[in-house]
Amino acid sequence: MNVARTDAHTIDYLYSDEYGKFFFSMLDPNNPDTIYVNDPKQVEEYKNKNLVFLLTTDHAHNRAWLYVSKYFDIWHTIPVRGSYDDIPMFKFNGNRVFFIFSFSHHFSKYSQHGKALDHRSFHGKKPTIPHSESIIQINVADNGVSCSRMCYEKYGEAAKCDTFKLEDLNNCASLRHYFNCDKCEGSIGNDQPALNTETNTCLYNSGSNRHRTTCQGFHASTKRLCACFDPARVSIFHDEWEAMISNAHKQATEPFMEP
Repeated sequence: MNVARTDAHTIDYLYSDEYGKFFFSMLDPNNPDTIYVNDPKQVEEYKNKNLVFLLTTDHAHNRAWLYVSKYFDIWHTIPVRGSYDDIPMFKFNGNRVFFIFSFSHHFSKYSQHGKALDHRSFHGKKPTIPHSESIIQINVADNGVSCSRMCYEKYGEAAKCDTFKLEDLNNCASLRHYFNCDKCEGSIGNDQPALNTETNTCLYNSGSNRHRTTCQGFHASTKRLCACFDPARVSIFHDEWEAMISNAHKQATEPFMEP
């Protein structure tokens, strides 16, 4: 007879009471690794911590999460992916980041431990730290090199250029983050977003249809800003997930001692 595994390395574990205890232990203000964050910029100050945001929003389907997701460069889909009991969790700069929404039945329990923010807190400049947890890696290609070629040469045969991420990068803010250009302007060319190295000008693609950005485009005068799907990151994520679940099992059975 086959019996479903319920140890710390299975999906079944994520539905267990044991995992629930571990998850909420990371929100406990008495946990020495848990910090209630009052300013999004604070994510750059910590490493290997549980960072908790309280977010005022009327409903899960409003635009608040879109601003948050854009700020952290993560998924923007609604319902929010990676949620446990209406509380999203994702990794950023080596930290676990949580959002407790005001519509959540958990909000009243935790609201006294931090300042409740609204979506306007996430309209400013993005964190300067790279989002290393992403399986999409951002790179600058050499002059005259396409993103398809750059991804292949840097990450191997299984790597692919991500056209959807290229669209996200097709703006001055993203270009200025990776290039120290003198100015930024719209242009037409399937090799953009890119830097014109002859004029030190950042170029975003203002064309459409047949002029849209492609992974294959290149130009001798430009360095392309490329987005590569790195298959090696998938394996790393798997190992990190296994370690996190194993740690979850340990902390749920041997919880931290309150001071």
